[in-house]
Amino acid sequence: MKKLSLALAVTSALGASAANAAIVSEFGNAVLVPWTHFDGEGRTTTVGLTSCAAGTVYWTFFNENSLHLRDDRFGITENEQLNFAWSEVGGAAFEDEDGYLLLVLDTAGPLEDADNDPATDPVPGAADGRLGSTDSACLAANAFYVDPVADDVSFIPAVPLNWAWNDFLVNGDARFNVGIAEPNVGYLTRDLLDLGPDDVKGLWAGSKAGETLYMRYLKNDIVDNEEDTRIVTWSVGDVGPGSGNPNDTIEYVCETATGGFRDVPVRRYTVFQYGTNQNAGPSVNLELQYTELNIMDVEITDTCDAWEAGFGAAVNFMDTAVDDGFILWRNIPADLLSFSIVSSNGFSATQTLINPSRVPHMADGTGTFEDDERFNIFERYNPEGDNPYDGLGDAFGPGGDDDTPPYEFTPGL
Repeated sequence: MKKLSLALAVTSALGASAANAAIVSEFGNAVLVPWTHFDGEGRTTTVGLTSCAAGTVYWTFFNENSLHLRDDRFGITENEQLNFAWSEVGGAAFEDEDGYLLLVLDTAGPLEDADNDPATDPVPGAADGRLGSTDSACLAANAFYVDPVADDVSFIPAVPLNWAWNDFLVNGDARFNVGIAEPNVGYLTRDLLDLGPDDVKGLWAGSKAGETLYMRYLKNDIVDNEEDTRIVTWSVGDVGPGSGNPNDTIEYVCETATGGFRDVPVRRYTVFQYGTNQNAGPSVNLELQYTELNIMDVEITDTCDAWEAGFGAAVNFMDTAVDDGFILWRNIPADLLSFSIVSSNGFSATQTLINPSRVPHMADGTGTFEDDERFNIFERYNPEGDNPYDGLGDAFGPGGDDDTPPYEFTPGL
């Protein structure tokens, strides 16, 4: 019965948590594929793009520390669907390299002319080769990790990034102040073939800094046998060693496979383990090795063992008797996206759970719900905060007092 109930829970959780912690399958100026990987046995991330406007797609592959490793661009037409496998695009140099893809759509027209000679390309105009407020939010994606060895596939949540949501760093965080005469027109200061780790500064489509995150898992404490979970966490900004409180950075000395030793610094967070009996287990240590992309096998609880196995995170001191539950992470340090890839013989498939998050209710400053306060889930996605005219509380506070885009409110309605 346990395995049957879990299989049903996987289905319901995938549908239920998506609205709470991530916006997927929605058009944006750009798309983030938070985990991209391929190996020598044919396993690979695949991406399907759809564009509602013609333009040029610029893509960049970053490693776990957001080091820019490779980039390119290709044209796309209106209403075109374009699919690619990372194993074919990335090349042999990136085999077994964990990282993530950022794909940005420039709709201002082709950057190159027909002769492919850069010397005769058009002079960059309003937005050629750069992302600006005049570019169409017209790129959407679906992504999967295909495993032909196991004859299985995992869903990878590809989330939109938008100029209007303030997801991009522009001119030192002054979004509309880049020397352009029109006050509502701005551009990324960096060329789209030269994106760096600081160009994405927000993830409105994911969990927000300060929220409480629930990371779901299933395990049987036998690595790669029957019941396994990989928890993937992609974050905006640095959540790894060297960031935050210096006292949170721990350095291990791990033995290598050849008998040598290597320093492995991590940043430590206190999290809590819960089982399906709803009882809190012990507080445990979540230790992250990388700045933005960290992948964890919950059955490997030693940081050095995780590092040797190629994983960037570990949760120490977990109660091994709890095989089915979640890890509760309060006050997450950055906007992030978290999901669990769960495999089990109980449902003979691999499933993806988008890990949900919540924010304390702050309409009256107490952090608790009152009888006359109601949370309006539609305002969860409103960067401008609460609609002060609808009589509903908002988890992000009172918001503005005027008709501020992206939503226009009419007093008294």
